[in-house]
Amino acid sequence: MRVSNPTHYLSQLTVDDDLDFLGLYQVKNLAAPASGEALRKGQSDVIDAEIPAAIARDTEVTAAVADEATARDAAIDTHKGDASAHHTKYTNAEAVAAVGGRFTMVRKTADQTVNNSAILQNDDQLLFAIGANEVWEFSFILLATSGTTPDMQVAVTMPSGGDVDWFWVGPNSAGTLVEIVVNGSAGSTNMEAKDNPTVIIIRGIAVNSTNAGNVQLQWAQNTANATDTKVLTNSCLIAHKLA
Repeated sequence: MRVSNPTHYLSQLTVDDDLDFLGLYQVKNLAAPASGEALRKGQSDVIDAEIPAAIARDTEVTAAVADEATARDAAIDTHKGDASAHHTKYTNAEAVAAVGGRFTMVRKTADQTVNNSAILQNDDQLLFAIGANEVWEFSFILLATSGTTPDMQVAVTMPSGGDVDWFWVGPNSAGTLVEIVVNGSAGSTNMEAKDNPTVIIIRGIAVNSTNAGNVQLQWAQNTANATDTKVLTNSCLIAHKLA
């Protein structure tokens, strides 16, 4: 673009090429020619129809750029896990689903009572699912009460063919704090649980074979007696998958 004489009026402004050279911002910022004068391109006047045509083309380009940006943002939002979508955020629900199969936590919501029975039975709530060939670490933390005569015994079972090794820490039948190691799901051990809640901690590793099922806490009185033996509310299980 050139101005033939910068001291003259806008009528002297000429454009070397077509009006397409002028973007919308250029056209809009040009002052209107004085009466009898004309905005020119080359040696020809710019006719009235060409100005709105240029504006329309500029508007179309602006809209196309905006549409492309919107489409790109939408693609990032919808292609989670795609290498081109590094800044996409997963929802809380998606995050929970991703880790949900590797972690289990259970809180006992009601007291459970065994009375006059020395036969091991399943705890109503303290168990977790284990898949074929999976390996899990687990902890049972029990709040338990019992009379002096019945005391308490516990066991941990799992699907046939699997192997579970565990230990417990708590008072034995003599009232001494001990740590006892138990190998295999067929094993059980007895302990003392008094009238005031006794804290018993059971920890172990469950290595499963080809049968899916549950890793299950069992317990009963050590000596059948009419005194209640209880595992109390807020006893809990925490387990996570290792492999």
